[in-house]
Amino acid sequence: METVLPSEPGYVGARDVGAIRYVDHALTARRFRWPIPRLEKAARLLNDFARRRGAAGFAVLDAAARDEGLAHLVASGHARLVDTLIEVTLEAYLSDPVH
Repeated sequence: METVLPSEPGYVGARDVGAIRYVDHALTARRFRWPIPRLEKAARLLNDFARRRGAAGFAVLDAAARDEGLAHLVASGHARLVDTLIEVTLEAYLSDPVH
């Protein structure tokens, strides 16, 4: 999520608003179950991408490598998975009471 909406000086990102906690909670709600298969597949493919580069997983890659991983998903025919990651991240971000 931080890759989709990064924190920068003066700008609030996904990590700052607790987007991952929102998604963890939302995924247990009935109305938000539709993205689960896509998110699971995206996580598996991104972790595979990271492991091929010698990393323990996608989350430990630096920002440039994470961007490369998302671009790799798009280039390999999985653009809809990236769209889902973006959609879920934006929903979490915009659902923060600050907005």
